[in-house]
Amino acid sequence: MNKLIVLCLVVLSTSAMATFKTDAGLSMIRTGGNTEVETYDAKIKSVKGWEKNSLTLGGHYTLGTSVEKDSAKASYNERVESARNWDGYARVDHLLSDKWDVFAQVQIEGNEFAGYKQRNNYDLGVKRVFIKDDKVNFFGEASARHTTEMTTARDEDGDDVFDYMKAVLYTEYNRKVSKTLSYKFWLQYVPNFTESEDYQINFEPSFNVTLTDTFSMSMAYTGRFDNERNEGIEHRLDWTHTTSLIAKF
Repeated sequence: MNKLIVLCLVVLSTSAMATFKTDAGLSMIRTGGNTEVETYDAKIKSVKGWEKNSLTLGGHYTLGTSVEKDSAKASYNERVESARNWDGYARVDHLLSDKWDVFAQVQIEGNEFAGYKQRNNYDLGVKRVFIKDDKVNFFGEASARHTTEMTTARDEDGDDVFDYMKAVLYTEYNRKVSKTLSYKFWLQYVPNFTESEDYQINFEPSFNVTLTDTFSMSMAYTGRFDNERNEGIEHRLDWTHTTSLIAKF
């Protein structure tokens, strides 16, 4: 069901190429020898604007598998998943002025390696543009969020579904250095009013190099910090480094 929801969002984005502006990225890493690892990452974002409104559809899917060589038997073990996370979202913005707009968003995400099967996020917020010109786009967002989370393990009371009231504070800075080079940094803070210790801090610096009118290369480092780990999770910080080929159409 989860994969079906993400797939539907992707299909909606790609089926409307004629009216949506779409960015799609794909990256793959494969190593061999003593350890055989394959990692795939796909992202898509489609935006359609009309009058003072815009609709954004998108999502991503990351899958990592590995096979470790058994030196004693000189054979390979069964391939196992080492990473898998995904999300799909739909967002509607309404422009109030050159500087302000309001938005509503629904996001569904999953990451069993972080301790949750599925997390449904419902946001209602406001966006403020600080700088927007030919070289710089700098803005901030604040929203109220309701989250329903289904964890991979039950707590001491036997529960595995939890509801939270949260807020989301987000800022993003984009700068175009030249015709072919640009960089971006975004930072997100998610306080949890239901469980005060369960806050999140997410961030991503990235660089983009334009190759042609259609294709570009992107390098990004994404960090996701969860202060209160779910049952059985060892690390608070998950990070991903990706180099992707991006197509715009």
